[in-house]
Amino acid sequence: MSPARRLWRLAYWWPRDLRLWARLGFPRQLIYFGGRGYGDTLLLNSVAHELHRRGRRTAVLTNHPDLLRGSPAVSGVLSLQHWRAIEAVTRFGGEARHLPYFLRPQPPTHDEPADTHILAEMCRRAGITGEIAVRTYLHLSTNERKGGALRPRQAALQALGASSENLSPLKVYPAEELTKVVAETAGELDWVQLGHAGDPRVPGTLDLRGRTSVRQTAAVLAQSRVFLGPAGFLMHLARAAECRSVVVFGGRELPRHGGYSCNENLFVEVACAPCYRRSDCLDGMSCMRRIRTEEVTAAVRRASALHGQPLTVDRVLVPTGPVPFPLPWLVPPS
Repeated sequence: MSPARRLWRLAYWWPRDLRLWARLGFPRQLIYFGGRGYGDTLLLNSVAHELHRRGRRTAVLTNHPDLLRGSPAVSGVLSLQHWRAIEAVTRFGGEARHLPYFLRPQPPTHDEPADTHILAEMCRRAGITGEIAVRTYLHLSTNERKGGALRPRQAALQALGASSENLSPLKVYPAEELTKVVAETAGELDWVQLGHAGDPRVPGTLDLRGRTSVRQTAAVLAQSRVFLGPAGFLMHLARAAECRSVVVFGGRELPRHGGYSCNENLFVEVACAPCYRRSDCLDGMSCMRRIRTEEVTAAVRRASALHGQPLTVDRVLVPTGPVPFPLPWLVPPS
């Protein structure tokens, strides 16, 4: 590139990058996951909290800014479409980090994490060392929290089905079994069903499927005695809302890789577990079929009995060492 062309590019991009950097709050670090998952954004906020504790000013690229509203650890948020923000931060002396939690670029059928909690792996890729708190964060206002109180003895659940959003079939615990749990605990808990409009209906619950925003969903969880559902976004959201959960893992993934010890984590050690497959179970979903309704009901009662007590915060040491594979940048639009 000729000197004149270089000078023109500098004159063109420098003021634009400065404006982007200012919109992000002049961060020294920019972090992003790259996918469209809500849970990934919550985990990015956890990484930002750890960076904030270490005195680093951090911004986030995500398509779910509502989850970061009010976060004291985040200086600014832009959508993933603002790919130029990476150049803007690095131009002014900062760094941009892509934070997946996989061991290697994934084949289309598997999600294999590192042998530690996924949050610890994300922190490692962000350059964090030492002890971290394994939990998620969401900052709700007092009015938002009040709006989440809908029933006297409120409990929340999510059911997954064939038309659920971002469905992994191997996470599905049958809605028929959840219906039995609701019926068994009807005299003790008032159930509210959360989740996507495509989730199967669970009779005996207040139906809010597809009717709440993510922050309204968090408020409902914050006012609930217990959450019952699969491993996924609402599990992470419940932890951020300080709601104890009963999480039906089955055998797909280990609770210590993505869950929280304060919860009741129902995992079955069949021969093929954990498989981390995205679809096409090789054993007819035997891990889910072995989780009896009585076990789920007992776990719900144990978790509900602890309502009002502080949730245990797990702490782990972030592993050191180089990341296991080159990290891709966001691809600019063609």
